[in-house]
Amino acid sequence: NTLKAPLGSNTAAAGSSTAASTAAAAGSSDDKSATVKFLRSFEPEAVSLEHAAWGTAEQATSDYVDVPELPPNHEIISRIAQLEHKARRSLMHRYSIAADLVSELLPGIREAAAAAPHTLSWPQQQSSRLPGDGPTAAAAAALSGLVAVAVWLRLSALRLLTWNHNYNVKPREISAALDRLGASLIEVYDAAPQLRGVVLLALSSAGRGGEGDMGQRIRDEILAIQQKNGCKGGMMEQWHQKLHNNSSPDDLVICDALLDYLASGQQQQVYWDTLAKEGIDAARLSSYDRPITHPPQTFPPETVPGLTADLIAYRRTLAAVHSGADLASAVDGVLGYDAGECKGKRVKVEPVAAVVTPRLKQLLAALLLLVQGSSSSRAAALEGSSGAPSKLSAMLHMERAVQVQALVMCARGCLVQHTAAGDQACQGRLRDVLFLDLALELTGRNALEGSLAAVKAATPSTLLGGLLALLQQPVAAAAFSALPGQAGNAALMAVCGQLQKLSQECPGEG
Repeated sequence: NTLKAPLGSNTAAAGSSTAASTAAAAGSSDDKSATVKFLRSFEPEAVSLEHAAWGTAEQATSDYVDVPELPPNHEIISRIAQLEHKARRSLMHRYSIAADLVSELLPGIREAAAAAPHTLSWPQQQSSRLPGDGPTAAAAAALSGLVAVAVWLRLSALRLLTWNHNYNVKPREISAALDRLGASLIEVYDAAPQLRGVVLLALSSAGRGGEGDMGQRIRDEILAIQQKNGCKGGMMEQWHQKLHNNSSPDDLVICDALLDYLASGQQQQVYWDTLAKEGIDAARLSSYDRPITHPPQTFPPETVPGLTADLIAYRRTLAAVHSGADLASAVDGVLGYDAGECKGKRVKVEPVAAVVTPRLKQLLAALLLLVQGSSSSRAAALEGSSGAPSKLSAMLHMERAVQVQALVMCARGCLVQHTAAGDQACQGRLRDVLFLDLALELTGRNALEGSLAAVKAATPSTLLGGLLALLQQPVAAAAFSALPGQAGNAALMAVCGQLQKLSQECPGEG
């Protein structure tokens, strides 16, 4: 199966502030010029799904692995409920408990997967034996247990569970717990292709983490920022105390809000608006064990450039530990980066040599550049006098969305053979490659969703060709995200091909 991503130029980013995404895409002037030149001549190649082939469509009874219904008194749910009082003490506790549960389930998962190595059906679906009868019961318990853990992590990511309660924890301890959880999930990913969708749900609900100095940098760098820029009181001091004792994914959002606050000329409302977009308000800030009750202080104008640069660098550290879906951080995790030294400690991430190619580097650099330019001044100038998107503005929005999705699909096409082959093919760095694939998928989805309002304002007949091209990408993305060999993949590819053909036959009126 092959698909060809159409041309077009993008709008949305995956989880980064305007200031931070600008910095992420900015390299040397020569690098940026080369990326712009690449974009101008960009012609998406055919993307092949053959490397993702696993199992056969004929062996799949459905597009999904059936999950046994879990009653409230089910053993795994009861255990999670009993452990919640401990898990709510800190994210370190929650991630450590999740890692322990996954490790306990792993032998049963391996046994069940070995019993059906070439089919998408989980062993329980193939057997007529009664529940509790040998391997069938173990397989059912392993599947339902892993799903329960993934849903539990998802509820935590949605802030529906308590992240910290009367417990001080070092960022490096959270980072190490995340690292152990991720390693356990990757073992499941390698052992049971049937459960890869569940593993991805769990991974996307937690951060990447890391061993050694990765987490410690969260504590060290905020101290260095305060000392260098003379911002030791007020909100910055409260945030510093939270970072030292209760660091969490919220800190990435707070950092984004500060960056947008500085970029706006220190307008308080901009700070609160950025927080609100991610579901954080004053009540949540004040609810932390180390509460943040002050708004950001007014910084002297001469310190703003240096503070901005330092916070952009600090955002990279926060995202490296707490975020899996942040595009710039995910790119760093695969292409590699050197964060330099702080308090005698150096963090240097090597590239995943087996995965990184010149083509992939070009695609990712171009994608970051498009994300940076999502708020195009030209597009803003073309808005109608009433503030509603004009027809021409809608066309520009759609072109950008189509192009970013084309880049996303080509980049994911570079990764698919490695994610399908497993951890060894990625030199033990499959987790980093999967986080990049997840971030790319989110970036493409955000581009599509971000263009919908503008598209509604345009004449449908004029935009028909572009709309068909725009829709082709999420259909193709679904084929990438589905389990390899699923029965529905053939149908998805057929729909994708028809959309491509129709978009070429209906180019619009211009």
